[in-house]
Amino acid sequence: MKLKDNELIAITHLAFYIISADGIGTDEEYSAISTELLTFGLSDEEIVSVIEASNAMSLDEAVAIAKSMNAPQKTYACSVMGFIVASDGDIDDDEMKVWEEIVNKCGFPDMSIHEAIENVNFVNKKLEE
Repeated sequence: MKLKDNELIAITHLAFYIISADGIGTDEEYSAISTELLTFGLSDEEIVSVIEASNAMSLDEAVAIAKSMNAPQKTYACSVMGFIVASDGDIDDDEMKVWEEIVNKCGFPDMSIHEAIENVNFVNKKLEE
């Protein structure tokens, strides 16, 4: 999976937006975001830069960038966000509502949490090969 820097930043922004929906960002959710960034070969310093840039990005900017991604990128982004929702073992209703909102705004494919987890595991396995 190839993503431009601004696409990684947008996905990161959207992921943080979703995990903030229940008012509690857990260590597992933060770790899931960092782990996904690591799969792209980013160093710790680059991950910090992506997170800082995502904090500076507006929701509208992140949505606009995500809307312009191609179909495989959208599937990946949607999958990552679903994976992050489930990463702490608590699939919160508020996070699910925000994930669905993002899916609609960005034109992401509809999928279940289970499909999202399977997709992320498949992509990560391919990246490792």
